[in-house]
Amino acid sequence: MLAALIISDESASLALCGSSAALGVVPRWKGQQIGEFAHVRIAIDSDLVGLQVTAKRLVSEGLIPAQMSVAEQVIWLYLRRGLDFVEDLRGAFAMALWDDKNRRLILVSDRMGLKTIYWTQEDGQLLFASRASAVRAGQTRPSEANYDAVLQYLLFSVVPAPLSAYRGIERISPGRTLVFENGQAKQRQYWDVVYEESGHRDETHWSERVREGIRNAVHLHLEGCESESTGAFLSGGTDSSSVVAFLSERFAAPNTFSIAFAEGRYNEIDFARTTGKKFQTRHHERFLNSSDAAEGRVGSLHCLREMAGTSFSEATNATPATSVSRSIKRSRHGFAEAFLSQLRSSCRVETVC
Repeated sequence: MLAALIISDESASLALCGSSAALGVVPRWKGQQIGEFAHVRIAIDSDLVGLQVTAKRLVSEGLIPAQMSVAEQVIWLYLRRGLDFVEDLRGAFAMALWDDKNRRLILVSDRMGLKTIYWTQEDGQLLFASRASAVRAGQTRPSEANYDAVLQYLLFSVVPAPLSAYRGIERISPGRTLVFENGQAKQRQYWDVVYEESGHRDETHWSERVREGIRNAVHLHLEGCESESTGAFLSGGTDSSSVVAFLSERFAAPNTFSIAFAEGRYNEIDFARTTGKKFQTRHHERFLNSSDAAEGRVGSLHCLREMAGTSFSEATNATPATSVSRSIKRSRHGFAEAFLSQLRSSCRVETVC
């Protein structure tokens, strides 16, 4: 199954194997790790924020956080809090955790489902991976197309969890854990969106709440980052422009990156330039033409194979995003992986139990 996660330009993989479970990752950046601590093993793909709180707890118990990997710190949280450990995690993550002492397997997807895990049961085994195609690679019987998922994709340009493109293979829903114990798989909702309704608040109050919420989220993700190696994609729309605005509060002249097209119908570069000028960013642009599209298409085809959980807009943006990330890498700003993280988030963690 690990081989099914490797794309053409990669060969490395890491694994932890035992008599009952095998965990593995195909690492592409430092957030993809395997780890072992006490009687627990883990394979994790993460972009966690706010780990300072966990670090303080580790220090209070005589441990040195700097000498522990993220994987080991997550295991430590599990050993202290049990199944509630996931409530202390913030950011994007997907993981497989095997508790050898309790013979328990735990699969977790983050609150918004940014990182994915697919799973199925077959012949007394629980197969799972971060890509549905990797789960298929471990099956002994062929998978059939899931026509309910196809209908969802045609209607809404996305396949929502728990559906996947293949019948019998499910995606763990955002904010859920799956616990496989005593031959039974049970799911639990550990987080959900809460909509606060109030007739006593005016527009000014809610606009301020939204502004502060976005500001806090951006600033939280900037903890531990340096200005030279941090930047933002800037389309010129409301979302990316807001991120850049709050990014500029922490970093003077932050890096921004945009894609432009010769065709005026699709080109929004003027909006991006206006935002860049407003916040005095170090702005970088890449104009794409037909040859760039052809080059990027070959490199991003592997990203489009996973229809489940990918919106149409994300799929069609694969080529320009891949092209601009290559441009960034060539310019030595070091942001290529940040752009490709969304494209490659479908191929991470694999475990067989």
